[in-house]
Amino acid sequence: MGMLALQQLMSLQRRRGSIASVRKRKASPCDQDGDGGSQACKRMRCSIPDLPEDIWHYIHSLMPLRDAARVACLSRAFLHSWRCHPNLSLSRDTVGSSDKIDHILRNHSGHLKVLKLGLDGISCRYLDSWLHIAVTAGIEEFTLMPFRRKYNVPSSLFSDGVRNSIQYLELGFCTFRPTAELGPLRSLTSLHLRTLRITGDELECLLSKALALEQLVIIDCKEIICLKLSCTMPNLETLVLSSDEEVVNTPILPTKFLYLKHLTIDMVSGLSFSPSYDYFSLVSFLLASPSLETLILNVTQQCMEHESAVGGSSHLRKMPEHQHCCLKSVKIIGFSSAKGLVLKLCGPCN
Repeated sequence: MGMLALQQLMSLQRRRGSIASVRKRKASPCDQDGDGGSQACKRMRCSIPDLPEDIWHYIHSLMPLRDAARVACLSRAFLHSWRCHPNLSLSRDTVGSSDKIDHILRNHSGHLKVLKLGLDGISCRYLDSWLHIAVTAGIEEFTLMPFRRKYNVPSSLFSDGVRNSIQYLELGFCTFRPTAELGPLRSLTSLHLRTLRITGDELECLLSKALALEQLVIIDCKEIICLKLSCTMPNLETLVLSSDEEVVNTPILPTKFLYLKHLTIDMVSGLSFSPSYDYFSLVSFLLASPSLETLILNVTQQCMEHESAVGGSSHLRKMPEHQHCCLKSVKIIGFSSAKGLVLKLCGPCN
């Protein structure tokens, strides 16, 4: 979008230049005396439109990162705009070396709104320094994927200014140990944790700091033995839980998610789930979500070790009749005849 706008402006400038060249043959301003004529001639030969600086910054911010970096070589105006570019996504593919990442982050310190760091194959020796340089007050979205599980994201990174501005936080393939000393994340509405080393108690501590949270995604965080979701998230609308090693039954939730609309539970296993896992315990999510509109349940496994509902000797359990009048879409992937999975999920709706 940014490149298209730039091309349109350049095309317009070329058309204006053609008209100006005709006028120049009639009366060239370069033939006039004084500095004014000389300056007019220089402006006429300039191939870049003369626009206010904030417009250039806006056009530049719409460009893909590679294009934004390349056009910064065209002029000092673009170079200044590049140093104030609010969105950065850096990885080995886009940058290539640690030295370049260090140089870019230092030049953009204090200007970033969106920062995505995917550091697969890049040394993390200087990562603490990079983060404290780049993650400053005013940042709104921050994604960190260092692919170093032993790297511990420092809680000191989340200063008062950062906590007040950050709205989207994604951490993956590293370690995060939040403590009670972590201040409130007042603006955080979306939290994504992917293959993150964090315990259930630490997650509970983190969630207690994010009262405005609307979206929570937890994928393959193996240190979470017991997932504790409580009334600390009164505004939660989207919840995604993914695990391939579910062995502990889902506890009855102590509260209701009054605004939860979209629930995804992904329990894909390469082999089979433990027979001790009770699918029926997932009903607690339904009971706790009276406004639920979309339910996606993925229980794919290669073979089933649970007792089958087909030809079984015991009666099927049923949850009490419960109205889910808001429920519009239910999708179950990997459905089997396991007794705990064959449930009466929804009561009649008026």
